[in-house]
Amino acid sequence: MRGEMKGPTMNALYSLLAVLAMVLAGIAGGQSEPARVALATFIPYAAFATLLAGFCWRVVRWALAPVPFTSLSPAASNSRCPGSVRENRQPFYTMGVVSRMAAEILLFRSLFRNSRARLSGGRLILGDSAGLWLCSLAFHWALLLILLRHLRCFSSRCRHSSTLSIVSTAISKLACRHSISLM
Repeated sequence: MRGEMKGPTMNALYSLLAVLAMVLAGIAGGQSEPARVALATFIPYAAFATLLAGFCWRVVRWALAPVPFTSLSPAASNSRCPGSVRENRQPFYTMGVVSRMAAEILLFRSLFRNSRARLSGGRLILGDSAGLWLCSLAFHWALLLILLRHLRCFSSRCRHSSTLSIVSTAISKLACRHSISLM
């Protein structure tokens, strides 16, 4: 068994080989016109199709995985039950569910409430992970802004009727104002 590579090391090696193959294909492909067309047109679409297929495969695999236990909501957590303890605060109406989902998607509410546990001298010490929450919030909002800024590239042909162009224009104006104020 000595000398065999398994697990994460082998996965990293496959990734490294794939990157090296892409670099070599780019170097060799820049030499002829048909190869440039393939590199600039077909390969990006194939990469996106691979990403989409892999994402769908992972979601289906996750959905088919057995659930080890059912997550039941507490019986007396809604406001209609007199004398109930509202510690969990389960939403009762549709607007409450929508607002809870919006808070989770836009503000990472569960990550903010997450706690970090460590052992120190045989004692369990719980601490917050606000740094993780803040960095992940900044990262994902930056990705959203990048996505919205790139949408203008796709909506520039139909400027008059597209809602995306209105959003893109507003974001570009905001970005211009913000970059001027930073200088």
